[in-house]
Amino acid sequence: MGPAASAIRGTGAGTTALLWKHVEELVGEFPVRTQAIGDCVSQGAATVVDVVKAVEITDGDGDETWRAETASEVIYGLSRVEVGRGELGQEDGSYGAWGAQAVKEYGTLVRERYGQHNLSRYSGELAREWGVDGLPGELEPTAREHLIREISLVTTYSDVRDALANGYAVTIASMQGFRHHRDEDGFLKPDGEWPHQMAVIGMDDEFKRPGVLVMNSWGTNWVTGPTRHNQPPGSFWVDAEVLEDRILSEEDSWAFGNYEGWPARSLDLRII
Repeated sequence: MGPAASAIRGTGAGTTALLWKHVEELVGEFPVRTQAIGDCVSQGAATVVDVVKAVEITDGDGDETWRAETASEVIYGLSRVEVGRGELGQEDGSYGAWGAQAVKEYGTLVRERYGQHNLSRYSGELAREWGVDGLPGELEPTAREHLIREISLVTTYSDVRDALANGYAVTIASMQGFRHHRDEDGFLKPDGEWPHQMAVIGMDDEFKRPGVLVMNSWGTNWVTGPTRHNQPPGSFWVDAEVLEDRILSEEDSWAFGNYEGWPARSLDLRII
């Protein structure tokens, strides 16, 4: 799977892109995900899909609508089975590249009921089941109608900065861990190892410490400390050099763009 770097235009230097605000504009509060199993790749990917579709809806021509959050279980199953060919067996986990390929080649679904399959609420049990068996065949045609058309491998801070400036959001997969208390500027210091994927949903290249806002999938209470820009609970800032040297250098971080969305519903308001 080759990157589509030409889809991202530079330069976003000296700009601020608070992409999570587009989601808040549509739904009020940014959805904070809390994973129940080792499905962080799908949680990060689903968060990025939501940000991309929100940007396109709020900045677009109004022909698409927000239906619901993206269902992470779908991406988990597709990444491990359809893309990964069952290589990981019963063991939890996936790879960032597999998640990116899943949403580009096989698609996504939102949190709704589809016949006998109720995806309206997150289920770690269902994620684990589909992570072994794959997405049920009857759901595949609908998922393919909602692809992410562009993915791009990002390996530098400027790659990520330019992606965000263009309305893309970014998954970051690495072994880099962080402390659990933000410093006075809202940043976390790197510490230890996390085999983990998260989502980059904003950047501030104008601040005295250029960096990105990272959204985790561990709920709201795992991290404490000061915040900036009214960022969502459970998120934290990462310095540009930490992002580039300790995360992007592992070459499993991906920019997502160009979501194939849901047409706005045509409502029949007749009274009979």
